[in-house]
Formats: sequence, C-alpha cells, structure tokens
Amino acid sequence: KLNAYKNSLPAELVADLGETVVQLYNAFNRNDAEHEKLSAVRLPLQQNQRLEIAFKNDPKTYFDALHVLSEGHIRCIGLAIVTAKNIKEGCPLLVFDDPVNAIDDEHRQAIRESLFVDDYFVGKQLIIATHGEEFFNRTHQIIGKEAAKQAYSYLFSPREDHHIRVNSLNRPKNYVLAARELYGTGEYRDSLMSARRALESLSEKTWFYYGKHCDKSDSPISGMSL
Repeated sequence: KLNAYKNSLPAELVADLGETVVQLYNAFNRNDAEHEKLSAVRLPLQQNQRLEIAFKNDPKTYFDALHVLSEGHIRCIGLAIVTAKNIKEGCPLLVFDDPVNAIDDEHRQAIRESLFVDDYFVGKQLIIATHGEEFFNRTHQIIGKEAAKQAYSYLFSPREDHHIRVNSLNRPKNYVLAARELYGTGEYRDSLMSARRALESLSEKTWFYYGKHCDKSDSPISGMSL
C-alpha cells in the first residue's frame, strides 16, 4: 500500500496543473521574445520522469526543461508549478522564501507584476521573506500606496546572543507615503528625496514600457524633442 501510494503521489500532486503552469510561466517571462514562451508543459507523473516543455514557435516538439532552460528560467518554471498548485487548491495563503533568488532584474519585475498587479492571487495573503533589499523596496512601489498602507513589513537581524531581533519599519517603504509622512513632520529635505525617488521609479517603468512596445523604426527620443 505504501509503495502504491508513493508511485501514485506525483500524478496526484500535479494533476490538471499544466495549463496554469504555462500561463504563470509566460507571465513571469512576459518580457521575453514570443518564441521563448511556452505552449505546453508535461509534468512528471512518475519517479525519474522528466519535465518536458514545448515552445510557442514549435508546439509539437517537446524538450527536456533541464537541458534547454537557463537556471533563472528553471527557477521560474518551479515557481509556476508551486503557485499553480496554490491556485488549484484555493489556498488563502501563499508563503515564499526568497522566491527571486538566481533570477535577473527584468524577470523579478515580471514576477512582482504577476504577484501584485495581475489577478492570479487576488484575495490571498502573501508572506514573502527575501534577502534582496531592492526586491523588497520595489515591491512597496508596485503595490501602490493604498496597499502599502495595509502591508506589514519586518526586518530580521542577528544579535550577539545568537537570537534574532525583529523590527517593524519605522517609516513606510513606499516612496509616496514616506514623502508625505516626512513632509508632515517638517523634514522637507528628506521628503523631497523620497518624492524624487518616486518620480525616478515611475520614470524607470515608463521608459521600460516604451522600450518594449515602441516602433523600432522610430528615431530616438531626445530632451529637445520632448
């Protein structure tokens, strides 16, 4: 009975996940070229089976994912499988431990958008532990000031007695909220700094979007043409 349960477990765990895995993987890699996105995935149903994928430009040919994907893309497909399982089970909670490790900045941005902007995880409570301060800060910008007001953020740091110190943030990480709070306390220079960071964050997103969607035949935009 134990062997039968063990042998049937992989199929039970990944049953009916393929389509959602493809959707999430392509969302995590939304800025990749179309031919690099997936059309289908075959999840392993038995021990020692391979994870196979097919790309949009050749949907009938399957490849061993571990042979053709980079380390970052393998991380993305693993993340897609875990989150697809969470969606299928209707779990109200989603917990991540450093989900963007070994993933480049462009794909981190796409993962943030999938988690916090798209509709995949609406109504779920997300708990994310991360070593990356940049991912932490940018998450507070992408969720917007209203969601940032409702978010709880904590910093964990080691103490000399080998215990862990847990600190709540003294000031919002969202640049707009921080600027308003600093302005309200008369710290105008620091308020201006946070406002500038908010503008820089918005400008970065604007130029990134333009670079992905502009007509490549257009001449470069200069300060004079603006």
